[in-house]
Amino acid sequence: MKSKGVLLKYEQTSGIVELQLVSDFRREFAFYYDKYRKAIHTFDFHKWYKKKSTGEESQNNHAWGHSRQIAQEIGDDPREVLREACLRCNDYPKITTKIHLVPKPWSEANSKEAAAVIETLHRIAAFLNIRLVENFE
Repeated sequence: MKSKGVLLKYEQTSGIVELQLVSDFRREFAFYYDKYRKAIHTFDFHKWYKKKSTGEESQNNHAWGHSRQIAQEIGDDPREVLREACLRCNDYPKITTKIHLVPKPWSEANSKEAAAVIETLHRIAAFLNIRLVENFE
């Protein structure tokens, strides 16, 4: 009788780990055990968050609206204000280059990261004594 167990199998290519569900775990486990028996592998599983919302009354619109308002008050570009908010936000991931930190692209942000950036924009506006207008009608 064939086993109905499930095992996570992974393949690593260029630093990306891909997980797959395998139904025949005995054969797969034996293969990977022989292949990687001397290596130590750790997996870091994170909670999955959906992509940030877009469109009317969305997180994307909210963040860009606040960055436009702050930029208008201080005479800067809204993209720079949003980038600076992403850099100052503790919960937003950053990419380390040889010289400096760069925030993860805004287009790849999930809902948790977008909410954290919006909160950072609120704090920046409060620090600069800027009254932000929420245009939700």
